[in-house]
Amino acid sequence: MSVCTQCMRALRRQARLEQLTLSQTRPSQLRCLSTTSARYQQPQAQSKPESQVQPGTPPSILTTAPTITSNLAADAPPPAPAAGSPSNAPASASSQVPAPSTAEMQKQISSRLGSSRVGGGIGHKIATSLRSAAKSTTETYITYGLTEAMFKSCAAQAPYTIPEDQRMGVYTGKGPPKNARAEDVGVPETSVPGSQGAQSWWFTRLGLEPTFSVWSQVCFLHMYILTVKLRTLPDQRTYMEYQRYLLEHFSSVAEDKMILLHGMNARGVRNKYLKDLFVQWRGIQYAYDQGLVSGDAVLAGAVWRNLWKADEEVDWEKVALVVGFMRRAIAGLADSDINDIATNLQQSSQYWEQAQQGLDGMVNLESTGIRDNLREEAAAEKAL
Repeated sequence: MSVCTQCMRALRRQARLEQLTLSQTRPSQLRCLSTTSARYQQPQAQSKPESQVQPGTPPSILTTAPTITSNLAADAPPPAPAAGSPSNAPASASSQVPAPSTAEMQKQISSRLGSSRVGGGIGHKIATSLRSAAKSTTETYITYGLTEAMFKSCAAQAPYTIPEDQRMGVYTGKGPPKNARAEDVGVPETSVPGSQGAQSWWFTRLGLEPTFSVWSQVCFLHMYILTVKLRTLPDQRTYMEYQRYLLEHFSSVAEDKMILLHGMNARGVRNKYLKDLFVQWRGIQYAYDQGLVSGDAVLAGAVWRNLWKADEEVDWEKVALVVGFMRRAIAGLADSDINDIATNLQQSSQYWEQAQQGLDGMVNLESTGIRDNLREEAAAEKAL
């Protein structure tokens, strides 16, 4: 693609030189369509008489507009005649510029391409110039690409799928197994880039099931962590675009899962579920915001209600692990740039894995002052 661009630039530059030369000379007679000469080959002064024209031979088409299709091997146009000199004076051999050969042009193109790679490549230069000229237009595509990379990383943390035989078994009553909430239970998906599949922390350490509900809630949780960082953007309009595109990416993938994995072919049914997911996303943002401000106990309650569906038999140590993960991940993104975050998340999920390491030891630590009330009660009992 870059070589073609350089060739086109060379062709345009030579075409401008030809037009400038032709504009300085007097108008010539009719020109024949040609692709091998820069002066478009003047017609022969003495044409054949009509009697010598072979029957059935179509007449040649004449044109006065120059048509350029290929000038890679064309001769360079002669220089314009000097003022006061006769137009039909023969040009000297020293005044004619020799045409560059194909090998020389390829060498020039290669040298220019080599020098352009030092500055980031010709594609980078074109993108930079386009972005500076039409910033409002290109900003939308840049935001869309960054949010797509962010969402793919969020969706790859607890991926699941339904085996093909179980999908078709829905119509025969032999579909995927159900859990206590009548949800389809699948298997961890291993083909998602950046995912650990069955070894995912959410499946192994927390014991969550590979269902659509778990996938959506884990995805929402990671989207919320990124949203906290996006709120630091200086422009409110840019933040709203990031929010909108994140939700659009989620809605698109969620609808695909409804169709492919769960056989929801009715658009009305899918739209109802998508509206419910949108309401959940709005509620999750409010609940997690309140937990970040009020304290870990409030945040743990929000995680318990959304991720564990308010299960009374939940292991609260696992809830505490999620709270610690959220706190650490949000703090880790504080000093990072949005572009760097999207690039790192697109390459690997190492950032999320680092935030999950060492959480067990942190949760097992005893909080300061947690036993103060117990000591005061014990001292009061002894005094009595």
